[in-house]
Amino acid sequence: MTTAIDLDAFIQRRIALARKALSDQTLIMNHICIRVPNMEQTVNLLNESFGINEFVTLEVEPGRVYPGEKKLSRTWIAEGIAIELMEPVETPRLDFSTGEGLPIGYLSEIGFFTPDLDMELKRLQELGWRVYGRCESPQARMVKIDTVPPSGIPVELIQVLDFEKCDS
Repeated sequence: MTTAIDLDAFIQRRIALARKALSDQTLIMNHICIRVPNMEQTVNLLNESFGINEFVTLEVEPGRVYPGEKKLSRTWIAEGIAIELMEPVETPRLDFSTGEGLPIGYLSEIGFFTPDLDMELKRLQELGWRVYGRCESPQARMVKIDTVPPSGIPVELIQVLDFEKCDS
């Protein structure tokens, strides 16, 4: 686990990406999330095996993000791209459909910042995508989407509403 200073630096880099999506009026990929059975073990494994380190781990307050999320841990793996690990409250059942029932070790989502969530959803719905999860706060609106039938590549779209109050 890293310090609060590292968390602040991480947040500032994410906010800069969200601002770029807004100023360029385009989608910007910002993270890939994977469900894991044990956060500490996974962070240690990635560090020891591949040198992926400097994770920022957060305990998730119930209802703050998506239902069922217990811990989130993030680190930058490339310029503007973070790997995000998510430890759920309960071990998901083995299910090969997308969404909240994905088993441990499967892709949770690929995340994109968008300057206009409603416009992007309209465009993607015309291409066969559907919303299967929502999270809204005064700072940001987020949705998880996938195609029908499921593509196996769930996507999270994030529109930052208030850059001054954005804290994650």
